[in-house]
Amino acid sequence: MKEKPVPERLIQLLHEIRKDLKIEEKIVSRAIEIYKEARKKYALIGFSLPEMASGLIYIASLQENKPIPLYKISKITNIKTRIIWSVAATLNKNQVIGKVARVPDFVHLIKEKIINILPQKELNEIIENISKNIDEIKRKVGSASPRAIAGSILWLLKKKRRISKKFSQRELAKLFETNEVSIR
Repeated sequence: MKEKPVPERLIQLLHEIRKDLKIEEKIVSRAIEIYKEARKKYALIGFSLPEMASGLIYIASLQENKPIPLYKISKITNIKTRIIWSVAATLNKNQVIGKVARVPDFVHLIKEKIINILPQKELNEIIENISKNIDEIKRKVGSASPRAIAGSILWLLKKKRRISKKFSQRELAKLFETNEVSIR
């Protein structure tokens, strides 16, 4: 039986994402390989081409050890992070890929959200502190969302007077697009 070609529109979407995120060509090639395997197992039925492209780029970036945070892909493609994650979970469930762990992207979130709010010295100190304690943070937070983790980190640093800016839980929740309960 002859293998069906990869839809031209999917390839075009993958290349658009690659260009916007400035990632390597091999990630797109890997995404196409994953798509071909998924197609054989009818794994991606029900997802639109943009949703597939977003999920495939996410999985391919993880497999190529160049992880791209979900929120970045979501921002570029306007596909919700839960849908991108759903594509990854579906591929795993259908045994196209192995188990996938979410890449904690709270470091990138913090950098992106507070770069203009805090002095560079404090920002560097925060990033250094997170990097030193990343394993402990991952162990303690479990499956909390990266946005909530980022907000919580800033809240704790404010409470310990390690940063000069005063943040309320409400401000942090709004800044990181989560809720106050998650910050607590």
